[in-house]
This record gives sequence, C-alpha cells and structure tokens, in this order.
Amino acid sequence: MHTNDMIKVKSFVPVRTGTEAGEVVIATLRASNLVDVDCIDELANEMEAYVMAHPGADFVLDFHRVHHLSSTILEKLVELRGQVSRFRGELSLCGFRDDTRDLLVLTNMDRDFTIYPDLRQALQRYGSTVKHRVSA
Repeated sequence: MHTNDMIKVKSFVPVRTGTEAGEVVIATLRASNLVDVDCIDELANEMEAYVMAHPGADFVLDFHRVHHLSSTILEKLVELRGQVSRFRGELSLCGFRDDTRDLLVLTNMDRDFTIYPDLRQALQRYGSTVKHRVSA
C-alpha cells in the first residue's frame, strides 16, 4: 500500500476511479451543515492533504448530503480549486440542493466552477461509470 493511500479522512468519503483521461477522486461530503469554522477548516485540511497525495487527479465534490453552507466554505472551495489546478487537475462540484445552489449563484461562484446536478452527470463528463461504492 502506498503512503498516499493511507490518508485517513473524517470529513468526506473518497472514491478513486481511473478513466481514460486519468484518475478521478469523488469526495462525498459527510457533514450536513458546513457552517462551523472548525468543521470547515478540518475539511479543507483533509482535502488539501488528499489533493497533494494525488497530484494530477481530477476531483468531484458531492454535496448531496449538505443542507447548509456558509461563506467560509465558499472561500475554501476557491482555495481548493487553486490547489487542484496547480497540480493540473480539475475540481467540479455536484449534488447541491436548490437553496444551497442559490448561494453559489448569488456569489457568482456558479461562473467559476463546473457544477453538475448530480454525481451521475458529473461522472459522465469523465467517461466514468462508477457506481457509488465507498473505498477509503
């Protein structure tokens, strides 16, 4: 087992899959409320470590479990997108509920990110047919 595979995460469920284009990491966020600064910082730190351990991978963050967002998580998403981009990967988002998606529209973040309605549609972009299986 590679050191990169031994990262323990609590804030999201990672699933790695290979496609013709390369590795795609699907991260399903576990928290239903992303408003607590400590929770958001923990998530950001774990995601940053995971991005660094998987350079060049594309990431899909699945928000289908998330009911509430704060502006702090939006700032962290921008930072994370920059980190993924530096390693020549792409960060996409999916699974937002209508009210949380409205926050992205209000802040114009829907212009900065590729956002899919659900995980299935996000994975179609990568040519992946992965079912939602959990492997950490």
